[in-house]
Amino acid sequence: MVKGGPLVDVDAVMMAHPSSVNDVAPPYLAVSEVFARYTARALSMTGAPSNPMNTLDAVVTTYSAVNARRQHTKPTCKSIVL
Repeated sequence: MVKGGPLVDVDAVMMAHPSSVNDVAPPYLAVSEVFARYTARALSMTGAPSNPMNTLDAVVTTYSAVNARRQHTKPTCKSIVL
């Protein structure tokens, strides 16, 4: 709206999100860091086909989810997977 003209004289913009807590910096997901640890186990689909737990599948799924999310964010938004 600022670029469109109706708020030409705007000097500052403040955005607030309703919350159940009174906090200056509430832990919103959009500004939070997420740390995950994947622990490998001596397990393979050939050795235990009835147990579908696979660490590599979890890592690939997480990477794919972060990559898919990038399509819906601005180029200035940085998503890093280490």
